[in-house]
Amino acid sequence: MNETNSVQPIDNALPQETLPKPLIKAGWLRGLIFLIIMFVVTTVLGVAVVFALGKPIASMEDLMGSLGTPTLTAVYGIILCVTMLLVFIFRTQVDRRSLVSLGFSFGKQDRRDLVAGLLWGIGVVTTVFLILLTSGQIRVVAFEFPMGQLAWGILLFVFVALQEEIVSRGYLLNNFMQSANKYLSLVLVSVLFALGHGTNPNVSTIGLANIVLAGLLLGIYYVHKQNLWFPIGLHFTWNLFQGYVLGSPVSGVGVDSIVRIEFAGNELLTGGDFGFEASLVTTLVTIAAILVIHFKYRAKKPDSAIEPVGPGMETDPT
Repeated sequence: MNETNSVQPIDNALPQETLPKPLIKAGWLRGLIFLIIMFVVTTVLGVAVVFALGKPIASMEDLMGSLGTPTLTAVYGIILCVTMLLVFIFRTQVDRRSLVSLGFSFGKQDRRDLVAGLLWGIGVVTTVFLILLTSGQIRVVAFEFPMGQLAWGILLFVFVALQEEIVSRGYLLNNFMQSANKYLSLVLVSVLFALGHGTNPNVSTIGLANIVLAGLLLGIYYVHKQNLWFPIGLHFTWNLFQGYVLGSPVSGVGVDSIVRIEFAGNELLTGGDFGFEASLVTTLVTIAAILVIHFKYRAKKPDSAIEPVGPGMETDPT
């Protein structure tokens, strides 16, 4: 992969001394404040949705079932808009950097990497599916074409991928890397990403561990390239193919799908009601994918070279 073909965020082209100092010096603190405000805002939105439904909601599963895909898509669209507003405010007023510098450059190489991310998402999930199918852990029982649900599902998972990647691999990881080792920052953000799924229906220990690994998979590219398009593409097709194409629940939420399957084998291998994301097969396939993507996209530099923190970033000793 030719690293020089990627168009870097505009702030990276400016001399470091000409960049304005962040309003809050420590990157980890900026990320933490953003995360707290984001949590409060999304909680308020969630309460508003429950109030609008006009009936008691005992669990996340009840909420998902009560909304329906079109309404859920609209809710995620609102959450995405609110997220973009908060990120814009924090990036421009607190970080004092351009929004583009967060990872939205879209040069020729970045567009290729978006396509690569889309293919990686399909490849990882399909590999898990084929291993489970050929080993007799799952059975295909029918093929259906729920075109209306599929159309809404595509839009829903576009919103989900954008929102979660902009928050996790974008704002949080970008800022944490300014205060700590990039790999430590990646692990921390991946754990936070998994905790955000902790209230999902049918969640399990293996499921949460695999979501940590999924966070590493989504973030390892960003660590090396500081661009969001690869993880956005991977996240989108991971969800879409897992759910609406291959018939697995997505993080515990079942959806209509083209391929309808039955889980016939060991729950440790199939993932059970949480879906493929709680499968030990997914654990192994995801670890392999992390290693391949890491070695593919890491910068080629001499051992003595100073490791860059990222576009428009300054090393923060705190």
